Amino acid sequence: MQECEFIVCPGNIIYSNDLKILTNSACAVNDGKIVAIDKKDNINNKFFSKKIFNLPHHILSPGLINSHTHAAMNLLKGYADDIALSPWLKEHIWPTEAKFMNEKFVYDGTKLAIAEMIKDGITCFCDMYFYPNMVAKVAKEASMRAMIGMLVLDFPSKWAKNADEYISRGLQVQDTYKHDNLIKTMFAPHACYTVSDSAMEKIATISYELDLSVQIHLNETISEGELYQVKHKIKPLQKLEQLGLLNDNLIAVHMAHFDNEELELLQEYDVNIVHCPQSNAKLSSGYCDIHKLQQNNINVCIGTDGAASNNDLDILKEIQTAGFMAKLFNKNAKVMPAIDLYKMATVNAAYAYKLENTGFLDVGMAADMIAIDMNKIQTIPCYDKIGALIYSAGTQQITHNWVQGKLLMENRQLLTMDEDKIKENVIMWQNKINVK
Repeated sequence: MQECEFIVCPGNIIYSNDLKILTNSACAVNDGKIVAIDKKDNINNKFFSKKIFNLPHHILSPGLINSHTHAAMNLLKGYADDIALSPWLKEHIWPTEAKFMNEKFVYDGTKLAIAEMIKDGITCFCDMYFYPNMVAKVAKEASMRAMIGMLVLDFPSKWAKNADEYISRGLQVQDTYKHDNLIKTMFAPHACYTVSDSAMEKIATISYELDLSVQIHLNETISEGELYQVKHKIKPLQKLEQLGLLNDNLIAVHMAHFDNEELELLQEYDVNIVHCPQSNAKLSSGYCDIHKLQQNNINVCIGTDGAASNNDLDILKEIQTAGFMAKLFNKNAKVMPAIDLYKMATVNAAYAYKLENTGFLDVGMAADMIAIDMNKIQTIPCYDKIGALIYSAGTQQITHNWVQGKLLMENRQLLTMDEDKIKENVIMWQNKINVK
């Protein structure tokens, strides 16, 4: 028999990249990787371990991936509600960031976000914010997988004074973590209307040379595209094509508005889309027609956006909202079935960010996985496992969270973060920011 680090014996396993449901099966993990998924009897005959998780009422699922967020903005959760995007940014968020944002703000805010995400079943998050060095530091301390966005803007901040400095300081973070097994970096130009063409061209060149992903806010509101076109006589997506940024490394966040011409460009260049339905709805920004994108073979994943515009980082709730909105928008209850929705937070997200060792559970993959207790009032009876996860389950039913085989949460208790200390720091920031 072969010794392994631990064995999980759940009621069901969501297995492989087609997310099929296995029963009477178990998962053996060693050195951070899945070494076997098989019938329980076969696992017991081949492997032994001192640590066995007997979870007969649970589903073992691939960990969820939050494809777009601004983690540190968790400190601004609920700070400016019920306001449209432009005044929300210009009159509330940007002035507050200018006043309070520094290394400690980002460090403490990211801690709060990661603690919430672990409890929400997220095993990887893709971030865009100032001080990416601090975001990476917190993720590493918590043993969380992360795609760290190297933010680029034309206007100055405490992190960098111009686009060139944003790029150079970001590349220092990239160099620090280029061999790390949990932290990856990507360029994160904020948007076409906040980053110059020359900076975009530099990003296109460096991202090609280093094979880095590029995440950008795109077509979040109808006015964004219209104003850009009036000023530049070209659509933002067309400008990105001119600048050499349209390719399968590009992750376009929001895409709440697109026409057939833009749809053809997305399809031609294999651009990936991140849908943020709750943030777009709350800010009344628009709706991304994910069914139309799917019908045109465009990869779509899902993100919460920052908690300042969403008010939580609950990916399960985000998936549910995406499904309901797609059915309502298309006037068709059959579009975006549960399994397609779940892929947006697992398989599709890993594909978009080229995370080759995560996104689904199979032999050789990283043990990024969560256990969900389905023996709760909310999820019984259960006739369809993935349907129950999306339409009935809540994140409070997620009991265990592993990243690369390391247990980050057991029975809802955080193991790599001090929850009480995080709460203390957050109240300090609340009292500080709330003095208006």
